[in-house]
Amino acid sequence: MTHKGIYLGQGQDGKMLSYPGDRHLMLIGPNGSGKGARLLTQNVAFLTDRSLFIVDPKGETAAMTIGLRRKLGDVVVLNPFGLHVDTHPALGLASTGFNPLNALDPTSETFPDDCAGLAEAMIRIEGKDPHWAASAQDLLAALIMHEKLENGGQATFGNVRRMLTEPTLYEILEDGKRGAPIGGLRHTANFMSISDDEALAAKASRFTESRDELDSIVSTAITQTRFLDSRPIAADLGKGSGFRFGAMKRRTITVYLILPAKRLRTHSGWVRLIVQAALNDLYETMPDRSRPPVLMLLDELPAAIGNLPIVEDAMGLARGYGVQLWPVVQDLNQLKDLYEARWETFIANTGALLTFAPRDFSTADYLSKLSGMKTEVVQSLSYGSSDQASGSGSSENLSFSTQGVPLFRPEALMGMAEGVALCFSHLAQGPVICRLPAYWEMEALRPHLAPNPYYRT
Repeated sequence: MTHKGIYLGQGQDGKMLSYPGDRHLMLIGPNGSGKGARLLTQNVAFLTDRSLFIVDPKGETAAMTIGLRRKLGDVVVLNPFGLHVDTHPALGLASTGFNPLNALDPTSETFPDDCAGLAEAMIRIEGKDPHWAASAQDLLAALIMHEKLENGGQATFGNVRRMLTEPTLYEILEDGKRGAPIGGLRHTANFMSISDDEALAAKASRFTESRDELDSIVSTAITQTRFLDSRPIAADLGKGSGFRFGAMKRRTITVYLILPAKRLRTHSGWVRLIVQAALNDLYETMPDRSRPPVLMLLDELPAAIGNLPIVEDAMGLARGYGVQLWPVVQDLNQLKDLYEARWETFIANTGALLTFAPRDFSTADYLSKLSGMKTEVVQSLSYGSSDQASGSGSSENLSFSTQGVPLFRPEALMGMAEGVALCFSHLAQGPVICRLPAYWEMEALRPHLAPNPYYRT
């Protein structure tokens, strides 16, 4: 079942289509279009020559393909809520856990930057006033640095969360007035401000003053890291796995990130944190040019990850580090909402853009324009009359002209049949129609997949 390159379905002649390049990919598919059943599952099964990092909401792909991937190499399952563990114990989907703090090295020149990156993943910049969120990122980065410096290999995000939420205790002076903080976050900030680590001391010093705005900064940090209060998430992040994502470049490893669909919005901070840690680590090692790039399949990008700066940057940088991204969205409006004026960066850096039938006109219109133009011959018939001395009469005039029209009109794209997609690639002259049978229609593949846990067989 090995397939060279990214599987893109079948051409109109029935032959297999693939993308063999190392540029990024993108998939557009509305809910219910068959993204997993017709394309993603097949690629996880077919791509036997490379490591895969798979954001797998619902754990559907993992349940069906983990047996196949285990035959190829190591499998790392990050499944804090234990999806399918009790109902399908034979699959082996119990979470191995991963603590991003284990990869931090306080002696490294990039230690402050790495801590800031984790904080950036956990706290989103939202709204038109970035001050509070950006300041909350600084506070969280300082706490992460402090936790790692104090506890080393025993550092946990549970401790970071406790320091952040612990109420400040003050010394009571003889006259009954409040003295210096003796416990809680402000006390921790004072302690960090005199740290031997200059970067930590500088970062923490702004949080030692009793300013009204500090309460707003702390409130933002607490609100956006509340997913750490989840017992399954905290337990998963506290496990001491020695796994490093950089190993994915040296041997075939499959990583599944599994989160129940109902937790995507509330616990997306965990997904963002793991994606950030993975890219940080993958950037630390140079690629093995004898191997294909590590493929990061980012399903449900808007809901599971959202606007994560390192993902946006990776669309332009990761290729040089042997990493290939494949974000999946339901429509282009989601990208516009997340990345505003920069959303076309994703499309500009793709080697293959695949789209199922869009259901909104905005996406269809953009793709129609992207498809290019063709020339059509237009026939027109005109009538005329004359009034001359010899009598009245009429005439007909048939004429032909050419005009440019979209190769695929928006309404044609919106009307594409189920199991049909359109592919745009720099390796093809114009868009290519792809036919994508579902996995249960592929006789060579079906026997190798475990049953879909969401459907009775």
